[in-house]
Amino acid sequence: RDRLNLVFTVERSSLVTAAATGLVLTLAAVWLASTRLARLNVIAAIRDLDQPRSARRRRATLAGAMGLLLAGLLALLVGAGSNSPVPALVSVPLACAGLGVALSGLIGQRAAATLAGLASIGWGVGVFSALPDAMDNPEISVFVFQGVVMVSGAVAVATANQSLWEAALRRFGSGRRGVALRLGLAYPLARPIRSALLLAMFSLVIFTITFMAVLVAVFDSGADSIADQTAAGFDVVVETSRNSPTPIEELQAIDGVAAVAGLDRRWFEVERPSGLTVDRPMTAVDRDYLAFGGAETSVHLPRFDSTEEVWEAVLADPNLIVVDEFLFGDAAMRPGDVVTFKKDNEGTADFVVAGVLRADWLWNAVYASPQALARLDPEPSPPSRYFVAAQPGRDADVVAASLNGALLERGIDARSVGSIIEEELDQQNSFIRILQGYLGLGLLIGVAGLGIVLIRAVRERRREIGTLRAIGYPAQTIRSAFLVEAAFVSLQGAIMGVGLGLITAWQVVTNVDAFAAGSMAFVVPVGLIMAIAIVPVLASLAAAAFPARRAARIAPAVALRITG
Repeated sequence: RDRLNLVFTVERSSLVTAAATGLVLTLAAVWLASTRLARLNVIAAIRDLDQPRSARRRRATLAGAMGLLLAGLLALLVGAGSNSPVPALVSVPLACAGLGVALSGLIGQRAAATLAGLASIGWGVGVFSALPDAMDNPEISVFVFQGVVMVSGAVAVATANQSLWEAALRRFGSGRRGVALRLGLAYPLARPIRSALLLAMFSLVIFTITFMAVLVAVFDSGADSIADQTAAGFDVVVETSRNSPTPIEELQAIDGVAAVAGLDRRWFEVERPSGLTVDRPMTAVDRDYLAFGGAETSVHLPRFDSTEEVWEAVLADPNLIVVDEFLFGDAAMRPGDVVTFKKDNEGTADFVVAGVLRADWLWNAVYASPQALARLDPEPSPPSRYFVAAQPGRDADVVAASLNGALLERGIDARSVGSIIEEELDQQNSFIRILQGYLGLGLLIGVAGLGIVLIRAVRERRREIGTLRAIGYPAQTIRSAFLVEAAFVSLQGAIMGVGLGLITAWQVVTNVDAFAAGSMAFVVPVGLIMAIAIVPVLASLAAAAFPARRAARIAPAVALRITG
């Protein structure tokens, strides 16, 4: 049976949830925008002035801030009390956002937003140390929330400190060379909300692409380490048929073979006390399998001091087993768990988990002694799988080819452990790359959206552009100003997305057992990361080229006649 068996499935609940979520978010956005427009002061809107703040609006803002603060504190209590990672992750950022809004009148909006944003970023990084129980081996989806929290904090900090850009422009943007720079940044700095939304969109997409790129690189770099830990010192896996068994002596006689261990692998229905049931193999091993120490365990019962003691106990006690941590999928196994095996409703047997494998990419699932297997199925049977160790200096793929050629009539299938691991990783990474492709389409849509925003900006600012052209600004300066505006958003988004994506990927590799169990090292694919950072910026400049050229071609006389 294949370890990975993807089946196309459509669940009505998932479709309804997705549709309802999209509808609610859309209606919420429309409601907020319409409410804001309905409350605009007509005179201030016509004159393009800041809206006056009434006492009623201040009270509503303060009530909303207190609501965020209380929600954050409640989420912190829930997350810490029930060890729930998502409430724990979003708790402090929510509380800091509410506290920042409440204190903005005292310390200023810039200081409040900066502190709240920095607190969100710091909490996103430090929550694993602050609440280790709640964040113990979280699911990958938790890190999506982490990315949203950290990107939101970074956008808040960047938006609140736009005055630093203005100060830099006054210092370094003087003279004729700085005219395009000053013009290009004037509009996004004057529209912080619009700029913040564009920045958040770019940052989140680039963050996700960076995050996935690092995970692929980590898996690729960890192939050798995975093979060492899961193969128990052997180099080749030989699958054979029970109907045409292959004597172990024939395998040992092949040139290049140093040692052979036979594994009796049979499938059963497996159930844990919670009621979760799956079909999994039990693999019976003997001392031949332990010739090189056996597969490594990450955790084991306290009474054992080493992996070697675990295996000795499993061979001696038919009630003990060693299992893959993800034997039941997401429900991780722990030493001391009791697992029930069933054989075609003929009988059952309970086993105690003595140790959990560090990695099980060869899909043996459950290791036990022959006596343990006999508790379920006493009928003797030849091994259905062999582990073969190659002689020192011999290539595992060459030895596998020799086995296939010499025992062709036996119908065996010999493959090197390295090739099996690489195929597994390729399947897994291919799925991630498909997701990256869809995210790339999302980024493309974001770039197109930026182009549309700039086209609209040209329409809105025709009068201003005509005035600039009339007083002597050359077309090249106008064109450069729009390119600067596009680069301003995309460059910040690339820096934030790549930086926070690398931080989050590092958190995954160091805190998720699926990575730590294989001793995978954090790897940064420098070339790919540079492409992820640079290509969106270049694409944004390309999208801005048309509106920039259109703005530069506006005739001053025509633009100045426009009254609205």
